[in-house]
Amino acid sequence: MENNLNQNILKNIGIVFEKSKGCKLESKLFMEIDNELFVLADYFKTSKTQAFFIAMLFTLSYKGEFVNMKELVEHFECNPVRLLEYNDDTKLSPRSVIA
Repeated sequence: MENNLNQNILKNIGIVFEKSKGCKLESKLFMEIDNELFVLADYFKTSKTQAFFIAMLFTLSYKGEFVNMKELVEHFECNPVRLLEYNDDTKLSPRSVIA
């Protein structure tokens, strides 16, 4: 049973990551992946926005030891300032994310 749960979590992380490529962090993305974010938020005991960034950091961390703002900006294809709009919910800041 736990293996099925882990597989479901990894599947949802993968879906969120893939659908977020080039999304420019537009609100329509969050509506499109609401079900996946619900599952992840429940599993991680976080908000949906926090679950979204956990999925990004988890997946991008496989490219290297740290995930930096540049990698997030490139993934989302957005202005770096756009990431700061999520600072309150995610506690992301240039200093905490930059390697």
